[in-house]
Amino acid sequence: MKKTIYIVFFTSTLFSQTRINDVKSFPSYIDVKDIDFSNELLIYASGAGIVEFDFLENSFKTVSLDDGMEFANIKRIHIDLNGNYWITSSAKIQIWSPKTKSLIGVFDLNIEEITDLINFKNAVYVAAKIDGIWGLIEFIYSDEKIYYRDYYGKDDINLISKLLQHNDLIYIQTDRGILTGNPFIEHISYWKNSYNEINKEITDFTIFNDIIYILSDNKIHKYDDGLLNTILLESFDQAYNLKKLSVSNSELYGISDSILFTIQDDKAINIYADKSLQFENLFVNNDQIWIATNFGLGLYQNNEYSNYLFNQALVDNPQVVQRGIDGKLILSSNKGISIEGWSNFAADPLPKKIQSGFDVTALEVDLGEKITKSIFKENVLLLGLANSSYAGIVSFDFDQSLISLKNTYFTKAVENKDGELYGVFDMLFDKSKNLWSSTSSESYPLSVFVENGSRHFKRNEKDGNSIKYASPIVEDNYGRIWMVTNSGLLMYKYSGNILNPSSEDWFSDSLIPGINRRVFSMAISKKNTLWILTDYGLIYKELRASDQDPVAKTGPISSSNNITPYFSNIPFDQDSKIKFDSFDNLWITTQTRGLYMLTSSLNYWPSIDGINIDNSKLLSNTINDIIFNERSGVAIIATDIGISKIKIPYANEIKSPNKIQIFPNPFRIPSSKPLTVDGLPEKSIIQIITMDGSIIKTLGSEDVNAYQATWDGQDKNGKLVASGVYLMLIVSKKHGTSTIEKFAVIKG
Repeated sequence: MKKTIYIVFFTSTLFSQTRINDVKSFPSYIDVKDIDFSNELLIYASGAGIVEFDFLENSFKTVSLDDGMEFANIKRIHIDLNGNYWITSSAKIQIWSPKTKSLIGVFDLNIEEITDLINFKNAVYVAAKIDGIWGLIEFIYSDEKIYYRDYYGKDDINLISKLLQHNDLIYIQTDRGILTGNPFIEHISYWKNSYNEINKEITDFTIFNDIIYILSDNKIHKYDDGLLNTILLESFDQAYNLKKLSVSNSELYGISDSILFTIQDDKAINIYADKSLQFENLFVNNDQIWIATNFGLGLYQNNEYSNYLFNQALVDNPQVVQRGIDGKLILSSNKGISIEGWSNFAADPLPKKIQSGFDVTALEVDLGEKITKSIFKENVLLLGLANSSYAGIVSFDFDQSLISLKNTYFTKAVENKDGELYGVFDMLFDKSKNLWSSTSSESYPLSVFVENGSRHFKRNEKDGNSIKYASPIVEDNYGRIWMVTNSGLLMYKYSGNILNPSSEDWFSDSLIPGINRRVFSMAISKKNTLWILTDYGLIYKELRASDQDPVAKTGPISSSNNITPYFSNIPFDQDSKIKFDSFDNLWITTQTRGLYMLTSSLNYWPSIDGINIDNSKLLSNTINDIIFNERSGVAIIATDIGISKIKIPYANEIKSPNKIQIFPNPFRIPSSKPLTVDGLPEKSIIQIITMDGSIIKTLGSEDVNAYQATWDGQDKNGKLVASGVYLMLIVSKKHGTSTIEKFAVIKG
C-alpha cells in the first residue's frame, strides 16, 4: 500500500470570510469510533466528524460541521445500499450524500440512545431507545428519498447493543440473549432467543457462512446450523477481557483493549499487542482486518500491523488553549501538547507503529489526570496539573514549533495508595511576578513561588478562616489576592518579600449575607469588580482601595433589595469558568450548556440562551476553555472534541479601510445570506452606488454590527437590484478615511 498521504480538510487560514456569529470547527480525527466500507473507500467516524479514507491511494478527506453536517459528537457511521452515510450521535441521525456532498436527511425523534444500524431489504433499521424502551426504528426509501416509517419497541429488554443481517433474518444482541426475526413478517415483540444454552451476558457475536460465533463470559460459543457444536476457549485468560469478534478468510479474530488475537484450535493466539493503544472495534474487508483505535486506523494484513493517520492535533480533547507569540494555537491536555501546524508532544507512551507523516515527539512528563489551568507568558507555557506524580506545575520553553521542559513547581503533595500526588486547581502571576497556586492539599491549600524559593500557606493561616483547597484564586487591581474559605471569601495583602513579608493584611467577607454557597470560579474586571460564579448563579462585589474594608457593594440587587444572580437557572459546576476578553465582556464556560456571555454593559450576548449546539455550529456543549483573538474578533473555544472558533462583534478598533473584504463576490440574489462587508472602521457610512454614480442604498445602523455590515440586495425602495457591477463607498468620519470598493451582483 502506498505511503504518501494526501489530506483534504479545513485549516484556520480559511476563517477569514466569516460573518459575525459564524462558527468554524478545527477538530482532530485521531480517535476512531466506528468504521464502514464503501467500494474503494473506508469511512470512519470520530467525535467531530467523519473521514473518507481511500486506502488504495492513502488519501484522507474530512467531513464536518463546516461542510454542512448538522451535529457532531459522532458515535456511529453506516453506509446504506445507495451509498449514503448515516451518521449518528447518541440521540440523532443525519444522512450525508457523498454524491451531492450535502445532507439529505436529519432525524431527531426524541431518541435517548443509538447503538447500531443495519441494511435489511429496502430499509435501514436503527437500534435505539425511545421513551425508555429499546427497539428498532425503521426507515424506508421511496422515490430516492428516505422516510421514517415506524418504531418497533420491545419492552422486556433493557439494551440492544448490536445488529447483524443474515439470510432473511435480523439478529439483535440484547441483555436477554440474541433475538432473531424478520420485521416484514412479525413484530419484534415476538422475536425469540434461539441460543438459550448461553445463560451469561453476551459480549459480542459474528456470523460467517451460516456459523455463528458468540462471545460470552470470555468464552466463544460456536453454532453451526443452529446447533451448539463447540465451546471455544473454555479456559481463556480473564485478564485479556476479549470484547469483539470478526471473521476473515474463515479465520476467527478477536480483540481485547490492546491485543489482537486469532482463534485457532481452541486457543487464542496473540498476533499483535500494544499497551499504548486502545482498540475500540475491528472490521473485516476481504483479507484486511481494520481496527478502530484511539490513535488512528490500524490495519493487520499479511501478518503485519500498520498505522494510518494523517498529521493533525494529538490533543483531540483540549483541556486548555493558548496562542503563541506567532499566533499559533497551543492545545494541551493530559495526553500532551499540540501546536498548530501540527507539531505534537505526547505525555502518554507512544504506539509501536506510527504513520510516518504524523509529527509527534515523546514529552516524557507526567501531566496527571487533567490540565486545570494554563498561562502563556514571555514564550513560556505553564500548565497546572491535577493528580500528577511529576509536579504541581510544569513550564515549557517555546522555540517555534519545538518545546523543552523549563521548570517544575512542587506544591504540597497529597498521599494516596499510589504514592505522592501533586494537584493545582488555579494559578496566576501577581503584579510582582510571583506565581500563586490553589492546590489540592487540604493542609496546605495555597502556594506561592518566587525565583529563589516558595511558601506554602496552611489551611488556618488566618485564624478563624479556613482556606478552602482546590478553589479559585484571583488578584484584584490593587494587587490583593482573593481566595475562598469554608464560609466565604478571604483577601490577602502583603508588603515586602512574599517569603518573609514585612506586613500582612487579611480581610474576610461572606459570599452572600446569610447564605453559604459553593464558589466555582472568580475573575476581576477592568473596573475592579470581583465576579464570582457560584451554585446560586453569577454575583459580583465592587471593590475599593481600602484593605480594611475592600468591598463596597455586593450585587446584583433586585428592587426588593435581595441578591438576584445572573444565570440563576444554569447548573454550573466545579469545571465552569469565568473568562474576560479585553473589552471587559464576561464569558462563562460550562460542561453541559455551552457558553454564556455578559457584556461590559451587563447585557446578554447573543441572547440569554448563550451559545450552544442548538443555536450555532459549536462542536459540543462541553466547553473546557476559551481565549480571544482581539485583532480578528474571534473567540477560540476548546471543547471536548476539538476547537470551535466563533466570529464575535468585539475586535480591536479598525482605523483604516485598507483591509475591507466584501463577500460573497459576486453576490447572487435573492439569497438567504446577505452580502457582508468586513473590516469596517468604527462608525462608517456605507453607500451602494451604480457605475454612473447613482446612490441606490445607504445602509442604516440596523445593517451594521461593529466592524461588519450586511446588505440584502435591495435598493432604498425595497426592490432587488439588477445584475451588474456596483461600487461601495465607505467613509469613516471619525478617522477621516474613505475608500471605494467594487463588487458584482447576479440576479437569478
